[in-house]
Amino acid sequence: MVYQAVFSGAGTKERWSLKQAEKRVSQALTAKPGLSWTACVFGQPVGFAFVGLKEGHAGLYGDLTEIGVHPYFQRQGIGRELLKSVKARLEKKKIQSLYGLVYRGTAEKFFGENGFKRSKRSVVMALR
Repeated sequence: MVYQAVFSGAGTKERWSLKQAEKRVSQALTAKPGLSWTACVFGQPVGFAFVGLKEGHAGLYGDLTEIGVHPYFQRQGIGRELLKSVKARLEKKKIQSLYGLVYRGTAEKFFGENGFKRSKRSVVMALR
């Protein structure tokens, strides 16, 4: 239920069912190579972050594929601590870059407050 609540937040247009959310979490956890973190409160998972490792022209880089905090636990620093853990692990592995697709609005503000900057070299293009 935690993951369903995260994915069904007001910031997203799509409404995820528990089955879809569990499938997405399972895909992210089993993706190779990759790293994952879970934030727990009293033993219950309330947030997560998944990073894929990819090879680019300058070596390995991190791709933040998912980060989420249960709505009841948002605005308490859990997302910030997850990002700190992500950054620390990437630094330890000597991975210099972390990229992520961020939707405009609240998420954009959150990432900006946590050290992320807009890329000047890329634009997201979509075919729908």
